[in-house]
Amino acid sequence: MRRTAVLLASIAVALVWATAAAAQQTDPPGCNGTIFLSSSAGDTPGTQPKYTRGDTIYVNGTGFDANQAFTGYTVEDVNSGGAQILSGGAWSADASGSFTFSFSTSSGFTDDHEYKVTVYFTKEVGSEECQKSKNFFLQGEEEPGGTTGGTPPTSGTGGVSGTTTGTGGVSGATTGGTTGGVAGAQAGGTLPFTGIPLWVPLLAGLGLLSCGYVLLRGKARSSA
Repeated sequence: MRRTAVLLASIAVALVWATAAAAQQTDPPGCNGTIFLSSSAGDTPGTQPKYTRGDTIYVNGTGFDANQAFTGYTVEDVNSGGAQILSGGAWSADASGSFTFSFSTSSGFTDDHEYKVTVYFTKEVGSEECQKSKNFFLQGEEEPGGTTGGTPPTSGTGGVSGTTTGTGGVSGATTGGTTGGVAGAQAGGTLPFTGIPLWVPLLAGLGLLSCGYVLLRGKARSSA
């Protein structure tokens, strides 16, 4: 009987440990998430149309940790050795780990150049600096006669289009709902892959521990 009690106790401890490990792996905090670019806030991931100077580009984030705080973003000209064209300040993702903001390409951009958008944030555990980037190409407008031409970049850092912030700031950062993307992974109350509620194996483990305790008590009383 003692061997049975020890076996039940071992199984119970293993179940409790596995449940705790699964709960931590459901949505571990870290450098999670991805960004995609679109021509409107309603576009879906993978949509990346060609842009022309003067367009408004939306930066959509999805799959980040819930309420992840971002320290800023930059837009760099790849063809000019990474020269910074735009930058913006801090904002936070919503409860689903998503966000959206936009900027205009009307000032400081050059036709037929490639640009890189990067968002910056700090990992919750370990304070690791993280960043996510996405490139886009700014094609020149076709002029009469079938040729394309561009306007030399103007001085300054350009402006960010939106309704809530001024020049160089993040605009339109959402704080509720998923905008233009799928909802990010959230810490849930189910085991990964199986979808079984976490309380089921936890309750089973506690039950096995109780059975083991009762068996040991019964063994002790019969021996007395």
